[in-house]
Amino acid sequence: MKIDVSSYTQVSVPEDVGLFATVFTAAGNFFTIAVLLLTVINLFLATSSGLLERKGEIGLLKAIGYKNRQIFLSLYMEQLKTGLRAFAVGGILSAACVAVMNLVNANGPFAGRIYVVSWLDFALLSLAALLLTTIVPLLCELVMVRSLTKISPREAMAPQ
Repeated sequence: MKIDVSSYTQVSVPEDVGLFATVFTAAGNFFTIAVLLLTVINLFLATSSGLLERKGEIGLLKAIGYKNRQIFLSLYMEQLKTGLRAFAVGGILSAACVAVMNLVNANGPFAGRIYVVSWLDFALLSLAALLLTTIVPLLCELVMVRSLTKISPREAMAPQ
């Protein structure tokens, strides 16, 4: 019958596949870090521009007797409220998308099961987003409010 049976049973993966996987893993890590960095920069710029636009309000608050700590806390609470509202809306929409994606892919063909997202992974990523939402504006305000509260009420209220 001329059947050849090999004693070597290990299946080898071609080197090209390993190299291809390494390149895609590195590219994925690069883009993940780039997205996180751009998110932090965007949050920082949005917070700082919002504070700079409110220079007159800060001067007025100082004129009526607010202390620097009170100004900082009021501005941070406002930023925190806006950030948490955005986090809640984004979290609900993301959870709905993950639930639909998991429902479709878990019951679909075998190849689609790679796209099923673990709820633990989703929760960890949501926690990271929550930390970004609360910590980045705090850091920005710590940097910006110090310089903004040094503005005298007269200087802040002057027309520009």
